[in-house]
Amino acid sequence: MDEPMNLGLAREGERAFFAFDTYNIIHADASEDIVEACVQLCMRYHEQLNRFSAESEVSRLNASADVPFACSEDVLTMMRIAIALFEETGGAYNVALGPVMDLWDFKAEPLQLPDPEALQRAR
Repeated sequence: MDEPMNLGLAREGERAFFAFDTYNIIHADASEDIVEACVQLCMRYHEQLNRFSAESEVSRLNASADVPFACSEDVLTMMRIAIALFEETGGAYNVALGPVMDLWDFKAEPLQLPDPEALQRAR
């Protein structure tokens, strides 16, 4: 597991790191060991769930298509939660929105909305 770097964004009693494609800060009234355990747990989830890394468990799961895939208990639990949330929200929460997200280019100047027909096809 890569060592998360402290980005200098955290104040005293906080820990900053980059994971999940964003900057994170953990602030807890807890020992450094507990805060570090939280950071390491986040990094583990990041490595398992990062769809932009070919080595991640989720990327390997996505690439397996219709072939049975043995996943970790972490990923299995998260997928069960995601399915339950999908059902409870009538599809508003959808963990399988990768193809839709790929249509957005948040770095474009000026920002442009994806084509509505392309969005419908990607859903």
